[in-house]
Amino acid sequence: MRNYWQYVTLTMLIGLGIYMLMSGNADLSFLQAFMVYNFMALLAHQCEEYIFPGGAGVVINRGTYKEVDNFRRYPGNTQSSLIVNYSAYIAYILGIFNPNWIWLGIGLMFFNLMQFPGHVIANNKALNSWYNAGMATTLVLFTPMSLYYFYYIVNQEMVSGWDWLFGLLTFIAMVALTVILPVQKLKNPESPYVWPEIQVQRFDRTMKWARRKS
Repeated sequence: MRNYWQYVTLTMLIGLGIYMLMSGNADLSFLQAFMVYNFMALLAHQCEEYIFPGGAGVVINRGTYKEVDNFRRYPGNTQSSLIVNYSAYIAYILGIFNPNWIWLGIGLMFFNLMQFPGHVIANNKALNSWYNAGMATTLVLFTPMSLYYFYYIVNQEMVSGWDWLFGLLTFIAMVALTVILPVQKLKNPESPYVWPEIQVQRFDRTMKWARRKS
């Protein structure tokens, strides 16, 4: 499961896409449908990171954590990656069933926007590249969707100061519990949960055309 969870994610993305095309848009309120699409954006982001072009585990270890020598297992590994990616589903699914929890929506949008400095700036700088796996969905889905959500809730007068505060606290809690804690708790220079060769190959293939000319 550690090496194949992303294909379950792809199946979920396809299933939700079919549902929304067939009846979801008519069955759901605007905000609830938006939250479904927001969850689909997360699934698409994970598919970009780990399937096509893939190799995000290597991107994160080499780009985010600057690990050059032991990047196949440290600090992130397949065990922590599974937990990081799947634990985020809890908040996104809660958002679908509780679209009027504006504070939660704000927290999710902040979580989306967190990908921008990571994928667009930090990873590209560390890897000397103009693209890395996860950047396209960050630019095309996460960023515009999150900004539109903020515009919508303000324009519809649905948000209070308390919502912004609790949204920020929710974002901080999500980062701590679904990103920092799993990676830090499970990091081990001798971890048996090594990134498989296919992920390394996907990273290398991407860097062949995405590396900036010196």
